[in-house]
Amino acid sequence: MNEILARAPTRVDLAGGTLDLWPISLLEEGARTVNAAIDLEASARLVPRRDSAIHLQSLDQAIAETYPSVTAMRLDGRLGFMARLVREIPPGGGIDLITDCAAPAGSGLGGSSALGIAAGAALARFRGEEISAGALLDLVQGVETQVLRVPTGVQDYHPALRGGALAIHYGVRGTRVEEIPVDIDWLGERMVLCFSGVARSSGVSNWDMLKRYLDGERAAVEGIRRVAGATRRMEKALAAADLEEAAAALAEEWESRKTLSEKVSNREIESQMAAAKRAGALSGKVCGAGGGGCIVFLAHPENRRRVEQALEEQGARVLAARPRREGLRIEVIPIPH
Repeated sequence: MNEILARAPTRVDLAGGTLDLWPISLLEEGARTVNAAIDLEASARLVPRRDSAIHLQSLDQAIAETYPSVTAMRLDGRLGFMARLVREIPPGGGIDLITDCAAPAGSGLGGSSALGIAAGAALARFRGEEISAGALLDLVQGVETQVLRVPTGVQDYHPALRGGALAIHYGVRGTRVEEIPVDIDWLGERMVLCFSGVARSSGVSNWDMLKRYLDGERAAVEGIRRVAGATRRMEKALAAADLEEAAAALAEEWESRKTLSEKVSNREIESQMAAAKRAGALSGKVCGAGGGGCIVFLAHPENRRRVEQALEEQGARVLAARPRREGLRIEVIPIPH
């Protein structure tokens, strides 16, 4: 038997979050999301056991649960996401499934989705099962929806699978993913990422925005359309390596997003935004749906350190994260007899 180690990147979304939610993804013509994989990884390590027990352990959350068999697992516990994935892709024997995520909990960096991709891939490889990227995405999204009990978008899964900077286009014929031809190192030198210190739940913010949009609230409908316009602008700016235009698109996305729900921003976020701009950041936005978590900024390389220092003085935690070209990686490690 072999040990399986699967690792997947998390992501920063630069524009177009919430547009990946059905049915907004279909109702807004030309809807897309622009994001980039980052090297804060989620990992799943699967080790076979000599008995039939299922041992689930989350290193970043410091939680562990052990069950005598797959059928005995609780699906509503704190590790219910992993338990549900094990139920869907049963290992055929006892295992230790040990997960970890470098992105802070509630960061808005798609950590749970990346973790689901890594764990699902590890379980499939352990079974010797060939599973396509599309089938793995559908499975993990379905399970995550069961856990969150609110609609989930699709943007988080693609960077975890593919890596790179992506434009994810939505339409009636499905989702189309294009890699944006931007130098990843160029982007990384101009990006600052911090954790605001305020954890958030994308489900709460996204559900509020979705409901307002479907109810036809004018501010929400117009705000979503401005977010969509800013996203198209961001895609073109990155392809052209135009920092000033990308920063303008980031600012437009953020200001438009704040009109969607009062849950998007708060006093701590606005204070950190203002401090970063005084230090030389061109613009910034909260990652994911908003409400807390991480903030991504764009700045000229010579100003990055000043921006980081200003954020630290405001109580934010600067994350040493850079865009990454590679997506999901799986390693098979022989276990010595």
